[in-house]
Amino acid sequence: ESISMELTGLLPNTLYYVQVRAKAGEGEYSEWSQMNMFRTGCGEYQPVPYYEDFESYSYGDEVPQCWEKINESTYEYNDFPYITSDDNGNYLVFCMNRRDYFDYQPQTAILPKMENISNLQLRFDAKDDYQSGYAGHIIVGVIDDDEVFHQIVDLDPENYVFSSHIVTFEDYNGAGNTGKIAFRLGDYFYAPLANMGRCTRQYVPHSRCFAFFLFFHTIIFIPRI
Repeated sequence: ESISMELTGLLPNTLYYVQVRAKAGEGEYSEWSQMNMFRTGCGEYQPVPYYEDFESYSYGDEVPQCWEKINESTYEYNDFPYITSDDNGNYLVFCMNRRDYFDYQPQTAILPKMENISNLQLRFDAKDDYQSGYAGHIIVGVIDDDEVFHQIVDLDPENYVFSSHIVTFEDYNGAGNTGKIAFRLGDYFYAPLANMGRCTRQYVPHSRCFAFFLFFHTIIFIPRI
């Protein structure tokens, strides 16, 4: 006979780990079951604190649950950003190649909608992955309810080495102080074009793809102190 139980009071878009055991009699219990995990569905607003390290996803997955992405590239192989991995973990990766250089279109990863954005602090780890002569940057901003992108900061992560970045949003003045925080691949790029290759999944995260990659890992939102 199967027994079900309803869990209440859970937060939206949150990863939970669950174990169960049976009570056989007074003071008698079975062994704990294998650990299982599940993620709740999206809500109207993403609760804070919010933590995402991409480890609950697999290589080739799209952006995390409740996120959105925009890539208007006309290059058929460029479907970035998405989740990739190596021996050290999982990452969210953007990529720009020589075809996109001639016809730049934004690549944007959009987080779930949040409240009280001006009171939030964001910390994330990021790195460039490019060879001599390459350059790239990431723009952090907020998309308001009218789909207007408000740039907050323009960052240039270190090359090959993950570095931590902290962003605050006290200058955001979108209606209702709500919106969707977004990461956008910067719209300028310089490189020796003859050396550039393709942004395709088979190359990621190989550092000698001759294309500019931007990797994200460990994104954390907390109330600003």
